[in-house]
Amino acid sequence: MARKVKVTVSAIEGKCGMGFQKGQSWIFDRTIPGGMCTSGFNAVFPMVVAFRSGGQPVGAQGEVGFRMCPDVDGRVIYEVRRLGEGE
Repeated sequence: MARKVKVTVSAIEGKCGMGFQKGQSWIFDRTIPGGMCTSGFNAVFPMVVAFRSGGQPVGAQGEVGFRMCPDVDGRVIYEVRRLGEGE
């Protein structure tokens, strides 16, 4: 069974053009969560798919990994976390 994945803005090292704030989060289940921008989605999608399917994404340690938004001005860093069953 696919697990849910939580993506959280862990840091912003510039100015996010979407206005995201540290701590803002989205839950990936069976659909793309509303409000996430395409650049952020592009950055986290491979890790989300791997975590949801039970795999171990490259660069992740245990149940957590980090990805950076490709927007050079925003430099938003996302924490990607596989949730436990029932979370």
